[in-house]
Amino acid sequence: MVWELEGWPPTANPPDDSPSYLAQTEMELRDFALANLRSLQEEARKRRERECAIKERWLQQSFDTLMKESQDKLWDYRRRADEGEDMRIAIQQEEENLKALRREKDERSKELEQERLLTVLEPELQAVALVIPKSALSAKGTAGQDEETIKRQVEKAGMDFVMDYERRQGREPKDVSGEFCGYDIISTSLTETRYIEVKSFATTGTVEMTAHEWQMAERLGDRYWLYVVENALTEPTLHIVQNPTRLNAQPIVGIVKVAIAQWKEAN
Repeated sequence: MVWELEGWPPTANPPDDSPSYLAQTEMELRDFALANLRSLQEEARKRRERECAIKERWLQQSFDTLMKESQDKLWDYRRRADEGEDMRIAIQQEEENLKALRREKDERSKELEQERLLTVLEPELQAVALVIPKSALSAKGTAGQDEETIKRQVEKAGMDFVMDYERRQGREPKDVSGEFCGYDIISTSLTETRYIEVKSFATTGTVEMTAHEWQMAERLGDRYWLYVVENALTEPTLHIVQNPTRLNAQPIVGIVKVAIAQWKEAN
């Protein structure tokens, strides 16, 4: 079940300590669930009853049809036997089939009755999410910083992480992000040169590339690399995609960009 409780006031600032705020909210939500356990049980019972009623109708109709077909076959086989045909094996097989259908119908009916029974357990809270209007975030980012400042910090953290990664791989990276080349880093070794575009996220998201970046990727092919850094400010995780133009990208209408939603699948 998903509950939408009180909305965040549009004019209020985000909490300074979101984890503590969510922990307190989690406790309140658990108490709320326990206090409303009876109504939750009744809601679940009604939903289960509706589901079982649908299954019961399907069960009855399907097995009635199958059993009628089997009975019709038996009637026809016995008629032909009365007329002199040797139908012993056919009759025996169809009688076994009819018995099997009856057994299966009984078993399914018993299983369905078990489905109708509900066991009351204490609700298990899976997660709590705090949804803050973008207007509030624009006015005040996390830790009192504006959104643009946080964005720059995320980008810098991602670049630093990728530069360090390239050095650890035995290549010599050069930051060219300020030269508008269509990529951020040229990384060279004795055997290859990588043209790397870095995309960084505070958590994760859809990768967006400008038309210029996409054109350079098309021109350079397998020499063009997309490095995506998730959780750049906390626990950076690097995903590497060679030649992103082979992925399914969607143009963003009205903005000169392309969006790659399924970039993780290329790893």
